[in-house]
Amino acid sequence: LFIMTLGASRHAFRKVVWNSSKEMWCQLHEAAFAFFGGVPETIRLDNLRAGVVKPDVYDPQLNSLYAAMLSHYCVVALPCRPYAPDLKGKVENQIGYTQEALRGKRFDSIDLHNEFLTHWNQRWAFMRAHGTLKRRVCDLFAEEQPKLRALPTRGFEYYRVLERRAHFDGYIEVDGAYYSVPLPCIGHTVIVHAGTTWLRVLDRTTHTLL
Repeated sequence: LFIMTLGASRHAFRKVVWNSSKEMWCQLHEAAFAFFGGVPETIRLDNLRAGVVKPDVYDPQLNSLYAAMLSHYCVVALPCRPYAPDLKGKVENQIGYTQEALRGKRFDSIDLHNEFLTHWNQRWAFMRAHGTLKRRVCDLFAEEQPKLRALPTRGFEYYRVLERRAHFDGYIEVDGAYYSVPLPCIGHTVIVHAGTTWLRVLDRTTHTLL
């Protein structure tokens, strides 16, 4: 169960997925931004492996695909301190609130599960008076939504992260095609970002663009 909650209004995007991966994690964020019709400046997130490679209070390391996606949307990630659920209380409360709505229910497919969540979110969760704020979520969202950043004109382009060793002739091979790399890379392994129509080669140690 993926939930993204806006901090001021408590309006939330909810979706159930079968598997979690780096790309799915990014796609869920994009779906949430589209659902809200805008992008927040910062995101407080849990230290799931799909998003955070190395938790750290001052210098957390995000996985490269997730970091690139957030950069595309100009969002700053603020991973929570490990074992500190008090720092993400708004989301923790939403999880419990959503699980209570799902209690005792069974669905024949994940699509029906998400259809129920969408209907319940629109008809009940969005229209309710929040217990702490004492105002309706829909009214609070009407005030918060204009303060979100505008969505970019195009979505993020996903890419594969690969490792390749540079041959003695100064080339690497990706999907049967050969690409030249700087001569100092010969005999060394480089990181490759393979998009649909482009390729990017990075130094394995410094992650600088080659």
